[in-house]
Amino acid sequence: MTLTVANILEVKRGPYASWECGNDIIPLKKLFLLANHYKVSIDYILNLSNDNIKNFTNNELDISIVSKNLKKIRNTLKMSQYKIAESIDINQSTWWAYENGKTLITTINLTTL
Repeated sequence: MTLTVANILEVKRGPYASWECGNDIIPLKKLFLLANHYKVSIDYILNLSNDNIKNFTNNELDISIVSKNLKKIRNTLKMSQYKIAESIDINQSTWWAYENGKTLITTINLTTL
């Protein structure tokens, strides 16, 4: 059996094709899995960087680390939760959930950030 990217991501071909064609947004957990499999950075896959070096040290996406990093980013920018949420067009309670590890930030909100 030939291993396809859909198999690697543990999804059916339809959702994968939709992500690949740009008709839908790949969930962050699947994006992380893809980057990890090919040993490249998420930034590289999203064309945010030409650096294709894998920048993460963990094989699992840890929501507590993501949430701490989001808070660190907000504090570095000296922005309130309300202001940073407003800057990416979400409500403050959604940002609060991201920053407190209640919900994993969506890929679209992460790239907007």
